[in-house]
Order: sequence, then structure tokens, then C-alpha cells
Amino acid sequence: MDIEKRLSDDPCLNEIATMRREYRYSMRDSEEVRELIDIKVQEADWDGLPAGIFVKGQPKSFSFDDRSYFIAFATYHVANDDLDLWACGDNAAGDSSVRHDARY
Repeated sequence: MDIEKRLSDDPCLNEIATMRREYRYSMRDSEEVRELIDIKVQEADWDGLPAGIFVKGQPKSFSFDDRSYFIAFATYHVANDDLDLWACGDNAAGDSSVRHDARY
């Protein structure tokens, strides 16, 4: 399982090595689900955030951001070895960056 390679195979993420990648266990119904990994890929140096791989804990809060920068979202299902890249594009595009409803 090389999630980074699988993400970079998508034309939308062919520059993934220069981006910030955050991995964390998914939250469903206020419970951490360790068989699902949420992945957020975004333009590096946006708001001073460096490029690279970061394994994160659960966020303390959420906020809506409609500024223009590159972002992608995916979910990896560990047991099924399935990667679902469900959004990729400009953050300001909102729903236009969503490819399909997330499978997980």
C-alpha cells in the first residue's frame, strides 16, 4: 500500500511531492474510525504551511474557508485497500471541485 504513489497517479495530484499532505483517522458519528484514513492535500506555503507528510490528530474545531488555493480530499479504506479521491481543485470553487460523494 503506497497511498502517496496512488494519489500521484491521478493527473490532478501529479505535483503531490511539492504539496502538504495531512493524514488522520476519520471521524464518523463523533467516533474515531481507524479503518478509514482521511487525507487532505493542499498547496504548500499557503498560510505558511510547509510541504511534506503530516500525521495529525483530530482537529479541535472546523472553519469554513472560501479563499482560492489548491486542495484535494481523499479517504483510504484500510481493510478494502481502496483509495477514494473525491475532491480535487481550487478551494474557492467549492462544489465544483467535488468529483463525487465520498464513498466512505
